[in-house]
Amino acid sequence: MANENVKPLRLIENVEAGYPDSSESRLRINELESLQEGQNRVLNSLARGDKLETILEVLANVIQEIYPTLIPSILLLDQETKQLRLGAAPSLPDHYNSLIDGVEIGPDLGSCGTAAYHKREVIVSDIKNDPLWREFRDVALQYNLRACWSVPILTEETNVVLGTFAMYYHEPKEPSENELYAIRMGAKLAQIAIEQKRTESEKLELQKQLMHVQKMDAIGVLAAGLAHDLNNALTLLQGHLELIGNYPDIDPDLKRSSELALVGSDRATKLVKQFLGFAQKGSYDVRAERMEGLLSESIDFLEKVIGSNIKLDLLTDEQDLFVECDSAQIQQVIVNLLLNAKQ
Repeated sequence: MANENVKPLRLIENVEAGYPDSSESRLRINELESLQEGQNRVLNSLARGDKLETILEVLANVIQEIYPTLIPSILLLDQETKQLRLGAAPSLPDHYNSLIDGVEIGPDLGSCGTAAYHKREVIVSDIKNDPLWREFRDVALQYNLRACWSVPILTEETNVVLGTFAMYYHEPKEPSENELYAIRMGAKLAQIAIEQKRTESEKLELQKQLMHVQKMDAIGVLAAGLAHDLNNALTLLQGHLELIGNYPDIDPDLKRSSELALVGSDRATKLVKQFLGFAQKGSYDVRAERMEGLLSESIDFLEKVIGSNIKLDLLTDEQDLFVECDSAQIQQVIVNLLLNAKQ
């Protein structure tokens, strides 16, 4: 989704000002003009709503198109683990990227790890002889990476490290003025993209939470309606069961069955109260209940349900145990536990 709030970033203004009229100066001006065009490509990608990985890859490609002998690398800092994760480095070997991905930041851990740790630029012009690269020197030299300049990507207001923007070179080399400008611009554009995408993610998460609340409200209304209808049906059922149980000369087995049915309907009535409580249209009946009584009622109810091949024994302490609860909820928990155990 396109982001209309992204405003053009004026990183480069009046590129011809301050340069003498010479071929070298004209070359520098051309580089800065190319950086301005590349900057616009990155911001357009952000405005289109591209994924962060895509935007960072566009940024890396823009820099390399202007400086073909340089190899850009963008790493993102995991705020919990303090590890640098691969953001975009399309021109570095996959094996090298896999070795660097997940490296922790530290006071002397390569160019990027050190830049992120100290929150400052780190220019290593000769990887082979620089002590910052002692842990990664061999793998870097394996791929003929001889210089690495890294700039930390920092948040706009709080100066929190988001990651690093680096450039590798195949020869020992100090950055030129324009190259240093390019890497700083790259870090700035990366910061804008990362912070913008994080803001979008936070908004999406808030929208999901709001939708969940609205969904639960709708379910609550539905539950209240169902509970009302079910309560009416249960009232009718309980009345007829009581009539059957009080019928003169009723068969003992039938009387026992009607009594169990009444227990079940009473439990269902209590469940209706739970529905109403869930819908915030009822209240829970919290009182001190004797735990042994709750367990006994639950077992009596379940013995007719789980089958004759399963025997339920209740072993209790001599001392009565009381718990403050809604009896319907506790008995439902007990029933669920026993039925799950049967599975």
